[in-house]
Amino acid sequence: MITGRQIRAARALLDMSQEELAKAAGLTKQAISKIEDGSVQPREGTLADIRRVFDEKGIEFTENTGVRFRPEDIRILNGREGLIALMEDIYETCRKGDVKNIVLAGAPEDDFERVLGSYDAEYLTKMSSISGLKMRTLIREGDTNVVSSAYTEYRWAPKDQFQPVPFYAYGDKLAIIVFHADPAPRIYMIQSKIISDAYRQQFESMWESAKPVKIK
Repeated sequence: MITGRQIRAARALLDMSQEELAKAAGLTKQAISKIEDGSVQPREGTLADIRRVFDEKGIEFTENTGVRFRPEDIRILNGREGLIALMEDIYETCRKGDVKNIVLAGAPEDDFERVLGSYDAEYLTKMSSISGLKMRTLIREGDTNVVSSAYTEYRWAPKDQFQPVPFYAYGDKLAIIVFHADPAPRIYMIQSKIISDAYRQQFESMWESAKPVKIK
């Protein structure tokens, strides 16, 4: 979890005031001040909003409470907080209008629910509120956990071809999630239209050979 000290350091790198951060994150200056001095424990969604602002400006938070400008267009996120940051980035991308070309392959929904916990329901509610959202997801043949079916079309990938290392392609980004890592999960985020489009093409091939999900 990012700390108030990291937030102050990130603002310093950008020469950003508390007022500017508050406006960009949809918060008040008083809230930012209290988070930075440690007098309040912010909600996960609040920290995700703050992280999103810095992410858009090329700032990343590193291990041992570090802060730096992102050296490349590749980031590694870790743990539950990292997965929540990914989910928030997907939500923001869709909320801003990219609602028809988001794909997810190799998704064990049980793993997402296990790691996200209570945030999972919050995320589903937010995504369901986006008008026109159309997502496609490949899951393992026989898996009947289709929790996102309000806005997602599911298909079954053959068991012998299924690899439980999901990847998201959304906007101009690709995110690869390794749930069985240390720390877990580990998310590799790549901002590259060429790479994202390449994985979409791979997804399309898999999608064409996949079967519609049948729920009894």
